[in-house]
Amino acid sequence: MRLFISGKEGFEIDDLILKAKAKFDWHIDPIQLGAQFIKAGEAEDLPRMIKKIKTSAWRSFFIDEAKKLKGSII
Repeated sequence: MRLFISGKEGFEIDDLILKAKAKFDWHIDPIQLGAQFIKAGEAEDLPRMIKKIKTSAWRSFFIDEAKKLKGSII
């Protein structure tokens, strides 16, 4: 699944990690990133979406992305 930002082209999480590393010169720890993604499943202060999307859809997106990080952690 691709992450779409403001109607622009879609980005893969791996691409966003590389772009963040290049911009901020900061290592992004896959364990901490995965932990933050998992928190989407229990978030109560929901984001205001530009485009209508079911809460279950974006929650499952972040949980699936956290599962994909398993290969980077182990």
